Amino acid sequence: MNFTIDASVVVKSVVKEEGTERALKLFDDFGRGIVDLNAPVILVYEVGNVLYRMAAKMQAISMEYAANAYGEILNLPIRYVSLEDHELVDALRLSVSLDLSFYDACYLGVSRKTGSKLVTADEELIRKAGDVGEVLHINTYRL
Repeated sequence: MNFTIDASVVVKSVVKEEGTERALKLFDDFGRGIVDLNAPVILVYEVGNVLYRMAAKMQAISMEYAANAYGEILNLPIRYVSLEDHELVDALRLSVSLDLSFYDACYLGVSRKTGSKLVTADEELIRKAGDVGEVLHINTYRL
């Protein structure tokens, strides 16, 4: 199976919170070659920003833990997909029409481009984009 993942899923794989068990299952399946994972390149920046906020602003994790987790994430063989100029314009149109962040629209764009389901923990994204693409909440992931 082929999935596109967003930053919310990646963070759940390294920070224990609701959905962590399912995120770990997805990454375990990925490691065993059962599923393929895609993401736009912005994933690495979004994840870095979330880990920064969790360490520096919220003090929910240590800076050392954040740095080690980020290093592990960067070493995962996720397939990073670039969107072409016309696909980026389509993502902008989609973000405006659905009132989504441009970043979320790019995740949907990669999902469309790769013919994969988008896996996320972002309930607002699921609510707003459920009608335009296959969007799966991480808590429902099973294989």
